Amino acid sequence: MTQKNKEVRSLSFELRNIDSEKRTVEGVVNSYGSAADFGAFKEVVRAGAFTKSLEGGDQLALYNHDSGRLLGRVSSGTLTLEDSEEGLRFKLALPNTSDGNDVFELMQRGDLKSMSFGFYVESEKWNDDFSVRELIELNLVEVSIVAMPAYTDTQAALRSKDAATNEHKQTKIRQLKMRLSVAQRKSKMKGRM
Repeated sequence: MTQKNKEVRSLSFELRNIDSEKRTVEGVVNSYGSAADFGAFKEVVRAGAFTKSLEGGDQLALYNHDSGRLLGRVSSGTLTLEDSEEGLRFKLALPNTSDGNDVFELMQRGDLKSMSFGFYVESEKWNDDFSVRELIELNLVEVSIVAMPAYTDTQAALRSKDAATNEHKQTKIRQLKMRLSVAQRKSKMKGRM
């Protein structure tokens, strides 16, 4: 059994609304169907990839992926996540805490404008030359408001490609060994006749 590694994706998100009175922010965390280019490969999150995960899930909203900097959670009603046609939508009521106040101020000023999400891959598909990864089903753990998303994306993406490439190579090696074994058996049987 292969152990799953948590992956993180970050991108600039479309901030739809900041309600100063209610201290809520909302927007789209991830747009479906558009390819993210990680250099070594492209990645596409398919529509509906989060659907199963959102059913009864208790995802968190964090600041910079730090579980000690909690901003909201689904079960408390402070975070709403919706699998819409355009992508994964969020609405977050920011808390009246140091982090909540800092995030609110930095977002109003335009200093914070990137979202990220942490997930485990449940189902994926790679094309033959491993240049495109299609994420079909994801187990969403958390969404984060982040300051600097780029470096995290690249590292997580390259580890993902390396793991898939290695798994593909191991499968090919097993297939070749089986073919060799069958060929050797056939050869021995011909020698006996």
